[in-house]
Amino acid sequence: KFLPWLAHCLACTCQLVAMMTRRFNVVAAGLMSAEDLDDAFAQLLSSPVWSPWKTKSSNRLFDQWAYHQDRSTPPPPHLRFLGPLMQSLFDAMQRDTPGDPVVPFQCFVCLYET
Repeated sequence: KFLPWLAHCLACTCQLVAMMTRRFNVVAAGLMSAEDLDDAFAQLLSSPVWSPWKTKSSNRLFDQWAYHQDRSTPPPPHLRFLGPLMQSLFDAMQRDTPGDPVVPFQCFVCLYET
């Protein structure tokens, strides 16, 4: 009896996450050019502050910063180049949800090693 219940709960959770998730293309939305996006990616790759994160199935690197319920919190110095992009994303999300304030809690950047 437990497995059907668990499967139902997982299905409901997946549906809820799918409803709350939206893919967003910053270039198509006009928030940044393809060249600027490539430049940001190159800066991320050269960041000296990646931290390792190992799981059973993969190795990856991550970096992050917290917003502490204040969307104007600047990134740490080595990620300052992401600040304008994040503010543009928050503004775009806010335009899509005018009745609900956008309150970010963290920016988490993950680099999967191949």
